[in-house]
Amino acid sequence: MKKFIVVFVLALLITGLIAKPSAAQATDATVTMAFVEGEPGSLDPQVAETINEFLVLRNVYEGLVSYDPKTLQPTPGLATSWDVSTDGLVYTFHLRPNVKFHNGRLVTAQDVKYSLERLANPKTGKSYTTFLLDGVQGIDALRKGTATEVDGLKVVDEHTFQITLSHPTASFLNQLTLPGGFVVPKEAAELTTFGENPVGTGPFKFVQWSRRKQVTLEANTDYWGGAPQIQYVVLKVTPNSVQQVEDFKSGKVDVTIVPAFNVQALQDDPKLGPQLEQIPPLQVTYLILNLKDSALSNPDVRRALNVAINRDELLKGVLKGQGLLAQGVIPPLLSAYDKDLPFAYNPAEAKELLAKAGFADGLQLDVTLATDETDKRVMGVIQTQLAEVGVQLTINSTDKNSYDTTRKVCKGKMFLSTWTGDYADPDDFTTLLLDSSAMRKSCGYGEYPGVDAVKALLDQAEAMKPGPDRDDVYRKAQRMAEAQAINIPIVFHSQSALISSRLTGAYLDATLGINFATITIKN
Repeated sequence: MKKFIVVFVLALLITGLIAKPSAAQATDATVTMAFVEGEPGSLDPQVAETINEFLVLRNVYEGLVSYDPKTLQPTPGLATSWDVSTDGLVYTFHLRPNVKFHNGRLVTAQDVKYSLERLANPKTGKSYTTFLLDGVQGIDALRKGTATEVDGLKVVDEHTFQITLSHPTASFLNQLTLPGGFVVPKEAAELTTFGENPVGTGPFKFVQWSRRKQVTLEANTDYWGGAPQIQYVVLKVTPNSVQQVEDFKSGKVDVTIVPAFNVQALQDDPKLGPQLEQIPPLQVTYLILNLKDSALSNPDVRRALNVAINRDELLKGVLKGQGLLAQGVIPPLLSAYDKDLPFAYNPAEAKELLAKAGFADGLQLDVTLATDETDKRVMGVIQTQLAEVGVQLTINSTDKNSYDTTRKVCKGKMFLSTWTGDYADPDDFTTLLLDSSAMRKSCGYGEYPGVDAVKALLDQAEAMKPGPDRDDVYRKAQRMAEAQAINIPIVFHSQSALISSRLTGAYLDATLGINFATITIKN
């Protein structure tokens, strides 16, 4: 998720396409949250890529499979159940009857086929989540334009849908929980305005998107799972994380992510401390490197940067202990986590590596990041640390949408990024951050020495059953990639959130998702 953090705000006033609720309604029936990173780019599930977008989409849309917010394990969604063949290749999904899109039309298996093939089509499936279809039989033919349908996506009858894989994929059900797999109605999806006017089956209906201000949702009274108690959800654009906390203190928002440097002060506050919740960490903050850059194409330069960063200083200083040191990308919440990666802080070694690479007299680099205050403080410390080994770093901070655009085309040398897992499996980190994923191709990923061996190991692990043997293969692949320093992991970032005491059932899961339908408001 790919993935890119967003903050949501649930507003006290709803404007635009619906009448403004009265003060009583705003108190009793509205919840407020702020987007983590900034404004969404698109609300088309087959295009969306950021946490901001996913926060909206997971409440407006549904796929065949949902997930338990505490364990992140697959649960029934639009499919009430499924059968898996003994060879692990054929998945047969039994659809929930009488489910309606927000436009009133009943959902059928044909809608599932249309939606997944829309994701598979490069013209309409722009999201990185297209990877969830990589193992489906016949997917390459549609992607290459030599077929108009995918052989492995089959409508059995109106309420039965079948997916056939070309090879077993241990995390396939987990992958189906991604927004790219959400079911959309063709009549709405083919309108040019679809990315700004989503139509799903979820517990909330889209009302309005006021650019640079907020996204407004309203309870779906026809929802198959029962109408939510909350009548309105307003997700506000408040890019400054410090301001978000201030808005919580003044009662303007009900839920907000807390920057790490604020956590200790909030814990000590007798009023705010009891409203502070810890979010299970499924997140890594790291530097994306442009492997096509003349300097960064040299693995010794990359290794020098890796050992020049004092992660312990960052963790104790800026992050106030909110996280763990990261020298790989698989977080400690997963069983494949490797606590013994051998890449320690060593500025003397960094200078030797830079001299070996031909930069004994120094090196100039730039890094691009969004406007998140914690990220800016982290990069400020790293800038100082790199200067001590002769690397002069220029920091470029820009709004989230501009950052995403620049990163996708790799217009720069380095990018500070935080990847929050989409689901609880190591392949969500290794496939997207170590392999030749489309997310990183513009930066030369897929071309570094040894990538074929890394990919072979990842393919091997993907087909294995979960367990210690599979975990060992993931660790081996990670060590091979990180020995090349193809990216620079910095910290496994812990998150905290302020959640208003007036809410019951509000839970931010490890993907930073929240299901507003589970929330009730205390009288």
